[in-house]
Amino acid sequence: MAFNLDIPEIESTPQKRYEFDVTAAWIAESLADTELSAPNETAPDVVLGHVVVSATKTGPDLLLQASVSVKLQADCVRCTDPVEFTFDKDFTRLLSPASSVSHKSDAEEVELSAADLDVDHFEGDVVDFAPFLREHLLLESPSRPVCVNGCSDPVVVAILDRGEAPPAPAPASPFAGLAGLKVEPKKDK
Repeated sequence: MAFNLDIPEIESTPQKRYEFDVTAAWIAESLADTELSAPNETAPDVVLGHVVVSATKTGPDLLLQASVSVKLQADCVRCTDPVEFTFDKDFTRLLSPASSVSHKSDAEEVELSAADLDVDHFEGDVVDFAPFLREHLLLESPSRPVCVNGCSDPVVVAILDRGEAPPAPAPASPFAGLAGLKVEPKKDK
């Protein structure tokens, strides 16, 4: 699935609006190496959300204003049950042409300012918006998701009700594994 923004289209109008569907297949592929996923038992072609991007050419730069609403899932940090949540956020990106980046040799040290770190770059006639969407989902999703209506695991519930840490298990003897071995003494004849 492509989230492509066409630069010539954007240049031909004051503001170009793009709308994209976010499918379970895209979430599975793009977020496979993360703790985020599509809700359980979702078919790959099911649309789980939408992205609206308004692109404006401002001189040589490209201003992207995006609104994202998508259903995601992560594991509860307390009981590890799946937790579904709706990611509903807006964000803005400023892209400069790659040709505006000064190239220095590997031997020269490059010092970046805070302004340099806030700008991404593009080259060519098409900008793939997918990496920006992925990054935003990862940065803005809950870092410690918990069950909305409380955890159903009785041990977790008991710990939360008491407000204390669970008791530490008694340390096992290093010889505990040998307790099950019984050797019959040899009888002398």
